[in-house]
Amino acid sequence: MLVVVAIALWSNASGADSSTDSLTVVLPDLIVGAAGAEMADPAQVFLSEVLIESRDPVALEDLGSLLPATWAATNSRGESAFVVRGASERHVRNWLEDIPLAVPWDERVDLSMVPVQAVTGVDATRGVVSALDGIGTLAGAVRLRTGPLYPGQNSTLFSGRAGQVDAYQLGLVHRSGRGAWDLLGSLSWRQRRGLTVPDGYEAEYHQDDQEGSVRTNSDLEQGAILLDGRRPVAGTGQLRLTVGASDGEKGVPPETHLDDDARFWRYPLLRRLLAGASLAMPLDDGADWWLDAVTSYDNYRQDIQSFDDDTYSSPPLVPGTDYESGHDQTGYARARLSRDLGGPTNIALQAESRYTHHNETLVVDGPEYAYSQWLGSLVAEAAALRLGVLRLTAGAGWEVAATPETGDKPARDPEQAGVFNLRLASDALASLSVHGAASRRSRFPSLRELFSGALGRFLPNPDLGPEHQDLVEIGLTGRGKGWDLGLAAYASFLSDGIERVVVPDTTALYTRVNREQIRTLGGEVVGGWRPGHTLSFTGQYAYIDARVKEGDSYDRPAEDRPQYLLTLTGAWSPGLGLGLAAEWRLLGPRYSADPSAADGLTRIGAQGRWSLRAGYTIFPNFRNEGALSSGEIFLRLDNIFDQVVEYQVGLPEPGRTVSVGLQARFGG
Repeated sequence: MLVVVAIALWSNASGADSSTDSLTVVLPDLIVGAAGAEMADPAQVFLSEVLIESRDPVALEDLGSLLPATWAATNSRGESAFVVRGASERHVRNWLEDIPLAVPWDERVDLSMVPVQAVTGVDATRGVVSALDGIGTLAGAVRLRTGPLYPGQNSTLFSGRAGQVDAYQLGLVHRSGRGAWDLLGSLSWRQRRGLTVPDGYEAEYHQDDQEGSVRTNSDLEQGAILLDGRRPVAGTGQLRLTVGASDGEKGVPPETHLDDDARFWRYPLLRRLLAGASLAMPLDDGADWWLDAVTSYDNYRQDIQSFDDDTYSSPPLVPGTDYESGHDQTGYARARLSRDLGGPTNIALQAESRYTHHNETLVVDGPEYAYSQWLGSLVAEAAALRLGVLRLTAGAGWEVAATPETGDKPARDPEQAGVFNLRLASDALASLSVHGAASRRSRFPSLRELFSGALGRFLPNPDLGPEHQDLVEIGLTGRGKGWDLGLAAYASFLSDGIERVVVPDTTALYTRVNREQIRTLGGEVVGGWRPGHTLSFTGQYAYIDARVKEGDSYDRPAEDRPQYLLTLTGAWSPGLGLGLAAEWRLLGPRYSADPSAADGLTRIGAQGRWSLRAGYTIFPNFRNEGALSSGEIFLRLDNIFDQVVEYQVGLPEPGRTVSVGLQARFGG
């Protein structure tokens, strides 16, 4: 089957836009992290194209270590998701420009199946920055940008990569200007036979010695296409049309600490079509009034085949055999009317709506069940109002949810929740900015959380209620010559937080419940230092204390939340096209959900890994249009010391992985 490749794009090393708040530093040949041209909010970060390229990403999950306080974790379903500040992955919103990427049935997206080869930038926020962030945005948002770096420029990028366990990737991205339109077309394909196993990892079950260093049932194949066109309208406005499609399949590695109770799954079909249109335009001659509107359609199909054991050979697909087939169709719309009051000050009114319909069968030739959900919100916000040396942003609104169709489960009444956000910031000093914020946001349970049995792994709980988060945060950013530093501290109180728990008297059956409260206290340090033109260092540290309230105390740790995250990077670009980079990533101790443990939790100690990259850049500087204008060959060694790092108990990250690649740009 076809599938996506995600190979980073080449850049002319022009770096990040100096008008963008960021925590990125641009080097001539290589970028590794941390400081922009203007003061940056510690809760926000912008990843430039060159910085993305330095990761040689295959999919969106590979950018996790670039985002402060963020961990890309893979669960027992084989799905990868961002865990930001120790919050649930369903509290993070992922977008392709203005098109939501989350599959509404589960309210998240598998990041390992999101290609990024056509991405030119990533905007990421942590916490609640604005009341306009969107329904259910509690922990942050990641927005992929595909716009042209140089409008009207014609260029073609070819990229390829090969690595261990028959891992191959090919990508082609073409950009061109046609009259008023800037057009992009992207094709990609990748495959792998599996993931490597760290040396010394002791798998109690489901790791056949004959497989050598290949993780059981960890193969993947995917192909994808992306078409994007944009043109100016009404002077300074823009119309954008986007269509993307992917088709793939993948295996789900089984938990190694469970015997017959492990998941033995495959995804024989992962197919998606996304189409969207957006319009941003002034409504008057002075461009004081603006309309921003977006609409999208999402058609998603997913099949899950369940097996008896780790041979993945039985049972045969006969009527009555477990085989989950789901089909989601989703429509999304958002409209925002804003009034510019001068400078960064504006007021906005936003309406947002999403409708999704999910059909599924759970056994071969079995009955089909239909589920649907409406989400809607109306929010108003006044941003950057001047109060002396302070800038005030305040927003409030209302959100609603309804489930008109509930399959064979009981009907549910509609639910509603309020939205509140207050933020104060000051940039009175040229080298220092500070902010404080408080917010109230909610998330309605997804259809799968309410109604799905996950092929016998979960006991559905149709009585789940929405989660409500109260968040307070303070932060500051300082900058000097060749360095920058961001600090933030926050406290989150999640009332009725949705967590999975082990069903009493079972060994591998879960259900979801509303906890009384989950409290998360944390702090972050993000910094960068550039001692010379060719050398750069960055660091990110996040402390996370996430605990579940039981009775009158917060004694129980929340599952799969590392106590801290530490990332240190360094890059050296001595000239002559050479570039070297190193990264050390450390995950603190955490408690992982384990139905075989007495209290349902198993402690995992601190674990870390090193990665290295070497690249050689070629700049022939040919003048002919269409000729080779730039290129690079590179070598990557991920987890170079083959250390054991676990996503969850029984689910190890890949061991040492070696790959080589090349990129060549023509024209431009």
